[in-house]
Amino acid sequence: MRTEAPVTPITMASNLPRDCCAKTFLHSGTPTGKLETLDGVLTYVTGDKSSKNVIIFYTDVFGPVYKNSQLLADMYAQEGYFVVVPDLFDGDYVPQNLEGFDWGAYMYKHRPEVVQAITEKTWNWIKANTSASFVGTLGYCFGARSAVRDIGNGRADSSSIFHPSFVTIEEIAAIKAPLLISAAETDEIYTVELRQKTEEKLREIGARYVQTVYSNTSHGFACRGDPSDKLAMAAMEKAFWDTCWWFSSARKFKNML
Repeated sequence: MRTEAPVTPITMASNLPRDCCAKTFLHSGTPTGKLETLDGVLTYVTGDKSSKNVIIFYTDVFGPVYKNSQLLADMYAQEGYFVVVPDLFDGDYVPQNLEGFDWGAYMYKHRPEVVQAITEKTWNWIKANTSASFVGTLGYCFGARSAVRDIGNGRADSSSIFHPSFVTIEEIAAIKAPLLISAAETDEIYTVELRQKTEEKLREIGARYVQTVYSNTSHGFACRGDPSDKLAMAAMEKAFWDTCWWFSSARKFKNML
């Protein structure tokens, strides 16, 4: 007779990815960084490698080859950061045509322990190849979980996440560094209820955090918003500058935030 292993209940701070995570509008511009292979991981790299300030940019389900993510990474690089955007999916990105697409199978294939093996390589590369005194992590949608985990295991100095998916309350409860959350007003992944639960947990543990909800926005606004929607573009820009301020404050008041 087989004995089943006990299952530990998991409380979600944000729901699993679904079709809204693949809705996208391409933005205009020419990326200035380049794709390289760092310790076996395809990575978009941009900015001055000699910078003491490094950002690890964890993307949504379109990976580091996605132009919008590259353009955003370049924007952070222009603010003085050396930015690396690792491929969390080993080239297996969500297709534009979702007909017949199995989110459950996809999420199992890219489950946390698989993704963590990739992020480990990125961290090891940064330690071996940069002289960083500050490392901040960004997490857009799917990438939010890795960003949150990085301030739970003490690696990152600060994190900023945007319309997160697939994050658990347990992971939120474990954070040890400042967290900025940029949330969409309308979001079936990071719902009003889950925003409230997340904030309750952050208050409970005495975390240093800011959570901002952007009006007239939906899931994906901080990276994939409609360029013809001026409110969405303004929110995207504000989320970017909020993150720059957040990381600057974390560097300046490293032992206070």
